[in-house]
Parts: sequence; C-alpha cells; structure tokens
Amino acid sequence: MPHTHYPKKNVLIITPTIGGYGGIEAFVINLAHQIQACPGTVVKLCLKRVKGHELQETFLKLLDESKIPYLIVERMSKAVFEAICWADVVHAQMAPPDVSLLCTLLRKPLVLTLHDNCPQKISLHTILWHLSLRLAHARVYVSNSLWNNWEPHGRLKGSLRIPSVPELEEVPVDFDNRKGFLFVGRWVQGKGIEVLLKAYKKASLDPEKWPLLMMGTGPLYEWAQAFVKEHKLQGVELLQSSFSGEKFKIIARSKWMVVPSHFKEPLGMVPLEARYVSVPVIATRDGGLLESAGQEAIFCEPNDVDSLAQALQEAAAIPEGPYRERALKAKESLSHFIIPLKTYNDLYNFVIDESSA
Repeated sequence: MPHTHYPKKNVLIITPTIGGYGGIEAFVINLAHQIQACPGTVVKLCLKRVKGHELQETFLKLLDESKIPYLIVERMSKAVFEAICWADVVHAQMAPPDVSLLCTLLRKPLVLTLHDNCPQKISLHTILWHLSLRLAHARVYVSNSLWNNWEPHGRLKGSLRIPSVPELEEVPVDFDNRKGFLFVGRWVQGKGIEVLLKAYKKASLDPEKWPLLMMGTGPLYEWAQAFVKEHKLQGVELLQSSFSGEKFKIIARSKWMVVPSHFKEPLGMVPLEARYVSVPVIATRDGGLLESAGQEAIFCEPNDVDSLAQALQEAAAIPEGPYRERALKAKESLSHFIIPLKTYNDLYNFVIDESSA
C-alpha cells in the first residue's frame, strides 16, 4: 500500500450510536487512540445518534475520559456537513448513504468499515448501502465471512480485511486457579442464551469442577433466571454486568469461553478477548466465529442443544496437559490473525493519494 507521508491530516471517524458503549463504539474509540498517536494526525469522532435512542450518561463520561475530540450529531444535519468539510479523509462505520453522498460532492476521500451483515432482502436501504460501497475509495470488512456477504459476486477494487479488534488487556495466566465455562455477551435473541443453558443441563457435568458463569445485560436475563430455578440447575451463576473493570481477570479465571451465537456473527469480539488471555473457545460454526475463535477452538452447530452439549463434554474431558498447550496456542495464533489498527493510517494516506491523482 504505497503512500506519501503527510505532515498533517485531519481524520474524521463517523459512527452510528445507540447511545451506549457497544462493540462499534469500543472499536472507534480504540481506533481513534491508535491513529491519533501517529505523527501529524488529528482525529475527531462524529457520533450519529440513531433515532429513538437516548445517550447514556455513563457513555458520555467514557467519551470525556477518552480525551478524544468528539461531537454528537443527527443524521443529515449541518454539523455532519461541517465535520466532513474539516476532514482530509473520512472514515465511516457501515455504509451511511448521507455521508457517502456528502463525501462525493465535497470530493473527500472516504473509507468504510463494515461491521454487520447486509440484509438479503432487497429494499431501498440495501440499494443505497450498496451504492455507498461503490462511492467509497476503500472498503474494510472485519472478517472474510462479512466480505463474502457484501461482495458475493467478486471482490471490488479497494476492498480488504482488517478485524475490528477490541482494546485488549494483558493479565497473568494462572492455570491452577481456572475453573468452568464463561459466557460474556448481550442477553438477546441470537446470542444462544437459551441453547447454552439447555446444553449445560444436558451435558450433566460436575457443577463443582465445571460451573457456568454467564455475564451480561439484556431482556433474556429474567428468562434465564426462571429456567435455572425451574430446572434446579446446579453450578450456574448469572451476573448482570456491563463488563467494565475486572472483565479480563474474570475471563482469565475460566477454562473455556463459550460463544453459542446463531445469527451469523460478523466477527465476534469475545473470542479475541478470551484468546488474548490464553482462554480457548467453544463456538458455533456461525459466520465470523469460524475465524475469530481460531483453530484451537471446539466448534459445534448453531442453535443445536445436542451439538453444544457434546462440545461442553469434549472440553471437560481434555486432560490438563493438552488443555494448557491448546490454551497457549490460542493466544499465539492471534498474531497471525490480528492486523494492527495503525494500518488504517497507511490506508488513509493511500486513499488521499488516490483521490488526488
């Protein structure tokens, strides 16, 4: 990716937000930290509030503490226009038609990062999203699975894969104090909450040696509580948590991370977090999880109680020596998967070159 060195450039990172700290918000904040460390680069975050969602005070506090300049805007507002005018290059998350059109009219280089699958049903929205793809100077997909979803008939010039890596934290590996299975995620349909609890019940493992800790927030929490109580499940602990603070230490105390999604995960952040602290993954063959969970994972079929129960039993049966070897390889192999986010700086320079040629 040849490029000219720019002594100074303004980078505008635009993202939709539902007002809280989620995967896409975590990505852009981490990216902004990485990019603003590049000499001569000035970064500004532009958060487009999704209609019907309010901004959470905890999220605003996090933005303030990040020390990254930001503004919160509405779709198609004057503030979006002014922010794009300020920028030397615009990096939008997903494929917002209003941003793509403004960048085209103002002749601003545009990079898109796609984080989610494109709906297969043809509608005005999908037509506009695909038009936005064509208008961009570069398209970045967080997994090959997602790339194939958006470009099923051949890859466009200027497309590439860069996984959207969360901010990772190094913690000591203490195999002697590890125990059981861990689920971390939103308690919503498609994340496999129901499948996991039913599979754990069916697996009939020793609840003392193989407990199940489930952490997260969402509407299925009350259902999970009722299921555990009704079936008198031993070894299951349900925690409502926003994942802040001690998350990586909690992950590192578990023997296995379980990711039972069944809604075509674009990538899967949780497997990357687990592997970074040498915790191997049990995952479904679901979209990008086949990539993010790694070769050391135990895979099962999506939305299949029997298949997941067998995977839990298989994991529990692995002797300690082979388990530790697998766990260490889970982290080592990340170096072949993760692409440093500072690569985006080279991409910005490249599209500036291309657009001015």
